[in-house]
Amino acid sequence: MSEATMAVMIDELKQQLKVLAHENAELRYERDLAKAQAVALLPLATPEQEAELLRIRETGVPDGLAKLIAELEAEHG
Repeated sequence: MSEATMAVMIDELKQQLKVLAHENAELRYERDLAKAQAVALLPLATPEQEAELLRIRETGVPDGLAKLIAELEAEHG
């Protein structure tokens, strides 16, 4: 592989990492926003809804999504 080809591949990887870092920051912001919204909704919630909102507050994701993520991580390492 030529040095020029390797340089291009390295540049592409750097760009991909920049995109991933940006997406990660957006996801963290959205998770934090979901947590804040869960806290704001707690006073209006029924006991069943309160349990789900508390899970969202702790994890940033609804219970069903948290289970799916855990299953996918278990399957794919």
